[in-house]
Amino acid sequence: MYSNADIKRANDTSIISYLEQNGYELRQKGRNSICLAEHDSLIITPSENKWYWFSKQIGGIGCLDFVKKYEGLDFKSAMDKIIGNGSQYSSFNKLNNKVIKKEKEFVLPPKVDDTSKVYHYLCDIRKIKKELVDRMIAEKKLLRVGTNLNYKFKGEVEGSNKAFAPSPRYNPKSDNVAVFESVIDALSYESMTVAEPSNTIALSGVAFSRLSQYLKDNPQTKHIIMCAHLGYNVMLGLPRNHKDWNDELIAKVKKDEKQSIMEQIKSNKSVTSINVETMKKSVGIER
Repeated sequence: MYSNADIKRANDTSIISYLEQNGYELRQKGRNSICLAEHDSLIITPSENKWYWFSKQIGGIGCLDFVKKYEGLDFKSAMDKIIGNGSQYSSFNKLNNKVIKKEKEFVLPPKVDDTSKVYHYLCDIRKIKKELVDRMIAEKKLLRVGTNLNYKFKGEVEGSNKAFAPSPRYNPKSDNVAVFESVIDALSYESMTVAEPSNTIALSGVAFSRLSQYLKDNPQTKHIIMCAHLGYNVMLGLPRNHKDWNDELIAKVKKDEKQSIMEQIKSNKSVTSINVETMKKSVGIER
């Protein structure tokens, strides 16, 4: 059994001290905040021992609260991990919250000339329009690296500065910018937009430094369209029926394909009833 004093000591333990001694990679996020390298939307304020995970909209105060929620431990397991077995962590009010980890050097990986896997993943699986992928590759904003043949879309190179991430679509004369969580969301939105779209940027989670840098570089901007839910009451430009714009695009393409097949069935009077039923089943249409 743990006493009230033990519980207070556990919760007063520095979250940063706990993370450092347990092998988590940390990065300076701003003057007074730090984030996890593996989840940069999880922001920690060392001077107050507070944390908030924007992408999941959860947070709290104190190390005990953090360990229970982030690591999914029950009360006893979290207490054992923080103050058990002679653990020695700093108290948050004694911690110096300056930059704690040196940023990794940015090195662009070797380029792979064969882009067929890129097109297959983005166009066939993610349903992004081919001309948008053509443009991204031509503008050197998208490339395939490494030798891994698995389909994995890596949005950024380790050590890169998110504030200077390339805009998926950019026209220096545009005074509109649409803000997305990811590059794929931005390309999905553009794939669905009939009218001339706005400039687009991707925050790579909730890296607001990208938006801040964009506005500094583009003072002509008059309108910001938020197309992602970032933990705030921002509801403009959100997808209507799905969790993100890529899911919205894939659903739309599948719906259009079903409608096209049904129109072909209705217009082709020579199709046998057996073929009609087969085609209906192929697109998921029941009697």
